[in-house]
Amino acid sequence: MEEIYLPKVLKECFPNDIAFFSNELEGNDNTELCYGYIRRQNKLCLIEFKDILLNASIKNSTSIDDIKKELDIKFKSNQKGKPKGVTQLASAIKKLEQGYDEIDKGFTSVNNPEIYPIIVYTDNSFGQEGLNAIYRKELNHQLAEFNLKNLIIQDLVFINLNFFEMRSHYFNNNSLDFYDMLDKYLEYIKSSKNRLTNFEVFGRHYTNENNIVDLPEPEVFSKYVLK
Repeated sequence: MEEIYLPKVLKECFPNDIAFFSNELEGNDNTELCYGYIRRQNKLCLIEFKDILLNASIKNSTSIDDIKKELDIKFKSNQKGKPKGVTQLASAIKKLEQGYDEIDKGFTSVNNPEIYPIIVYTDNSFGQEGLNAIYRKELNHQLAEFNLKNLIIQDLVFINLNFFEMRSHYFNNNSLDFYDMLDKYLEYIKSSKNRLTNFEVFGRHYTNENNIVDLPEPEVFSKYVLK
């Protein structure tokens, strides 16, 4: 799924944006910047994809330490110390801050570049309220070491792959503005009563508040998986 399906879904959502995925983001040092890169003018989404499951023993564990250790392997670094999740995103942001242009030479010339770090996941366990907040704090902690001056960095957002699948046609025809949703979500969770709300729950609130007209069921899954 990681190598084939997700890029197709996101390109279906954002057909007019500059987009690169996986090995397209491999630089001269033979490492990938991150998993996904989607830019619309000065707004850039950097994406890490977690098409993985937490095993049952961890899901049912009563040990907070064991759960946190396993989550850190998924979202910080694996057993071999390889950057994962937020650590990979932090590394990508640092490179862009330093003028990295091996992939998208146009990015260095945009005014007020704004970066939205995103983790797309498939296991619903990763959508639990509060998990995004933990790794949002971790990413901010890592970024604080870089003394960033040239980029505007928004807070990390976890988003379920299914969210893009079910709204691909809304994004495709501009019924929904993804960046406006992100901005409104990040504003929404500043309130103490909303700070643990996940993006999918907010998405329902956003569509209701904005009176988004219902569209037919999307065909993205059947188009790419069931054909």
